[in-house]
Amino acid sequence: WNFKDKVPSIVVLVEQGFGDHLQFGRYLSILEQYADKIWVQCSPRANVFYTKYLTCNDPIETDAEYGVPICSLAKICDYIPSGDWLKEKYVRKPPSKTLDIGVTWSGNSAHGNNHYRSSKPGYFRILSKYGNLYTLNPTEANTFGFTDLDSSGWDATIKELSKLDLVICVDTSIAHLCGSLGMECWCIMPLQDSDYRWGDSSMGFSNVWYDSVKVIRNPGSWETALDIVSKLLE
Repeated sequence: WNFKDKVPSIVVLVEQGFGDHLQFGRYLSILEQYADKIWVQCSPRANVFYTKYLTCNDPIETDAEYGVPICSLAKICDYIPSGDWLKEKYVRKPPSKTLDIGVTWSGNSAHGNNHYRSSKPGYFRILSKYGNLYTLNPTEANTFGFTDLDSSGWDATIKELSKLDLVICVDTSIAHLCGSLGMECWCIMPLQDSDYRWGDSSMGFSNVWYDSVKVIRNPGSWETALDIVSKLLE
């Protein structure tokens, strides 16, 4: 498909991790001008992201004659659309005297850079002096010093985020979820080999993808990175 002719039906093929599903989902609304019917091929867990569209587990289940990988949708647009394309699903928590902070210190162990991007709970536990700490990753459940939130599915996680003032995490799909919802999130980069999409130190705390996500540049030390976070919280 050449991104020029309008087609009756097209299936968007998700690829890589959930973070990529969320980052590039912003382009789906632009795709509407190119297809009368849009299918999104994804696991049932991700259906909550694509409630405006038809979803399937396998493209053979659809009537689509054309398909396009989700990360290739950027080709149809000469600018980067706003990242908060799921903002209607997010209800902001009313401010209170005590901060409720969601944290995630680890990601998928199968990730190629997981050794450098995942941290330890002890580094995050020092943030308890600034507010109540809650875990958002099911693999981090029952960790001393943190209260577990319902992370049984993305729909449950979205509801739980409305109980929080802020999310502080390593570079996982949670950062992309917060950015897609328009929720404030501070994403700490890996010790080494940060993902190119977050830019470099010349961009400071900013990034080109999400207005609500602050990027914490890791100088190669979790202690120093969390010290930066602590100063921001103060």
